[in-house]
Amino acid sequence: MSYNKKLLEFFDKLISSFYKVELYLLRKIIVLKRLEFPVYRKYHSSFFLFSTLILLLFFSCHIDTSPKNTISGIRGKIVNLARSLKGITYRYGGTDIYGFDCSGFVYYVYDSFGIKVPRTAKKQGRAGRRIKLKRSKSGDILVFKLNNSWHSGIIKRENNNLFLIHAPNSLSVVREEALTGYWIKRLRYVVRVL
Repeated sequence: MSYNKKLLEFFDKLISSFYKVELYLLRKIIVLKRLEFPVYRKYHSSFFLFSTLILLLFFSCHIDTSPKNTISGIRGKIVNLARSLKGITYRYGGTDIYGFDCSGFVYYVYDSFGIKVPRTAKKQGRAGRRIKLKRSKSGDILVFKLNNSWHSGIIKRENNNLFLIHAPNSLSVVREEALTGYWIKRLRYVVRVL
């Protein structure tokens, strides 16, 4: 294995580790912000500046910037952010960490990466290219028809297993669950916006 390949693998592992730490810290900040600790208010701008500088340092060191890896990386980040929001309460019309409804959750996650999708589940079903479930990738949007309403979430593909990350209803919180027959029967669209 050449020196350049070893160097690239080292940077890939380093950046992957950094993303895990970043998501962990982001989750802790979200919890602190939700609880409105004064410590968060005092130090959040310093932390933001520090984490931005660290991100710039790591991105400037990352050599492999091919479009395939970039899109794949964004998909991974979308799923990781969506998973880090598990446990946040459902709030009708909610689009932030104080509470989400189903489409507000999808909107927030994609918007965090500068990707604009419509605000409602029905419109999210027309946001991008519709594909078959078997061709879906982690980070694609799932849109369901439930009785007289529409519902959306984000798919996570792990080996041959499919999972749905979503804000189900007012009696629940953001959660991840297996994409079972109940959901598959009601699935209307798999939408790819990346």
